[in-house]
Parts: sequence; C-alpha cells; structure tokens
Amino acid sequence: MKIHFIGIGGIGISGIACVYQQKGHQITGSDAEESEVTLQLKEQGILVYLGHQESQVANDTDLVIYSEAVPDENPELNQARKLGIKCLAGAEALAQLCQDYFVIAVSGMHGKSTTSSMIAQVLIEAGLDPTFIIGTKPGWRVGKSKYLIIEADDYKAKFLNYHPNILVLTNIEEEHMDFFQDLEHILKVFGQYVAQVKDYIVANQDDKNIVKVIEDSNLIAKIVYYSLKDQEIEKTKEVLNVPGQHNTLNALAALRVAQILKIGEETTLKALGQYKGIWRRFELKKMVIADYEHTVVSD
Repeated sequence: MKIHFIGIGGIGISGIACVYQQKGHQITGSDAEESEVTLQLKEQGILVYLGHQESQVANDTDLVIYSEAVPDENPELNQARKLGIKCLAGAEALAQLCQDYFVIAVSGMHGKSTTSSMIAQVLIEAGLDPTFIIGTKPGWRVGKSKYLIIEADDYKAKFLNYHPNILVLTNIEEEHMDFFQDLEHILKVFGQYVAQVKDYIVANQDDKNIVKVIEDSNLIAKIVYYSLKDQEIEKTKEVLNVPGQHNTLNALAALRVAQILKIGEETTLKALGQYKGIWRRFELKKMVIADYEHTVVSD
C-alpha cells in the first residue's frame, strides 16, 4: 500500500512508519519541523515533508495514519477525508498491526520505554527474534517471530485500542490531566484496559493504584506480581548497569515476562546486564544528564 503519515516525527508514529516500510509498503510523511527523528526517517529513504499542505496527500494514497497530537483541522487530514482515503489514528493503526502477533504491551505513567526495551533485549538474547515499536530512538525492529512488544500509552486512553496477550503495568498516578478528569477517572479507564488482556498481567505490587485496579476489575488474565521485596532483587541489582530503584523494578518486570515465556534466568540476567539505557532516559552526555520525563541537571 501507499501510506502517508501525518506527524511522522512523533516518536511513536515514526516507529509504526518504519515497521510498515520494512513490510514492503511505500511510505511518505509530514511534520511541522525537522528533528532528529525526521532526519533518521529520511536516511531510511522515507520522503518527509516539512509543514502541512493538502498537496502532500496524493490522490492514489491507500491509507493515511495520523498522530493523535495532530489537530482535527489539519489540512492534510481534511484533504484525505475529502478524497475518501481511509484515515487511522496511530493507535488504531498499531492495533491493526497487533492482530498478526502475540502482543506484549507495557503501560503505566512512567518506565514504559525502558521496560519495553529491557523485555526486547531479553527476547533477542533468547533467540525469540521479536518485532517491537517503542517510544525511543531507534525504537523499532522487525523480527521473524510471532512476538510484538509495544509501548501502550495512556495518553487520550490510546491503550484501549489494544488487547495484549501480556500486559506489564509499571505504575498508575495522575498524569495527562488535560484528558483525564481526576484519579478516579484514570483508575476507571485502566480498569477497562486490564479487562481486555488475554493471558497475563505482570503488575507492580508496590503500586497501590495498580493493586486497586486489579482488585476492582473483572479479569480474564492471570496476575503475576513483581516487587522490590522479590527474592530475585539482589541478583537483579547485581547485574544492572543502569542506576536507580525504578530501573530495578523495570528489570524485575522484564524478568517476570521472561519467566512466563519460559526463558531461563541465566539468559534473562545476561540480557539485563547488557542493557545500557535508551535515548533521552537519564542519558549521560559528558557532564549533563538528559532525562525526558523529569529535570535536566548539570554539574
């Protein structure tokens, strides 16, 4: 198919575009301005327009995929609708892709990209050759197995599009309050989401909001908890090369997923020991630490 992406410079949308390109589709895209991500897309042979113009949506386009951050009055989106071209939001497009895979989704307000990346590294080390789409750079890979790892975002409740086989829940707290009304609304939406999980929920037992959601929901999936009180805590800390208690929790979540998939502990710990962190997540650059979620500090 010929697919045009609006807002292709978004970290999630860019990964979807790259996976579709690797699957043989012809990809174009547009974004408001140039960035590290758009430059990388161009290096991969994807035509990226800067700015949004009706003329950038060709008449023979089969599908338009747009970022949820794109306003409804976007000229390219309006043009696609006028031409009768099928239009999907990014989460809808990813949900379609998920239909062909055994899906491992990672959700929560923090730690999604890191935990997803750890799980991906474990599966690669175990020879399971996964596909993944993760909110980092480079945040995608096309493997040959049935496994797909996705970062399932809570923004605008996008994760309700997914019905994963395994869901990892890292934490729940007040975030994206431009969409959510209050904490009660957040817990209600997460309750809808966990009820959609097919096989397993790997849940942070140290997070009281996660425990509440699970206790208050009608679940199909089995619950597998992880916690800083787990017996594997010391051996996990011993191999990790990324700092912080939060990263220990992320690694424990990856360990639980590996156990579900019957990956040996030795293989899992080896993979976690090789994990060096990801782009813009407490990333050390000389004397500056760049942390996408929090505050930039320097010495």
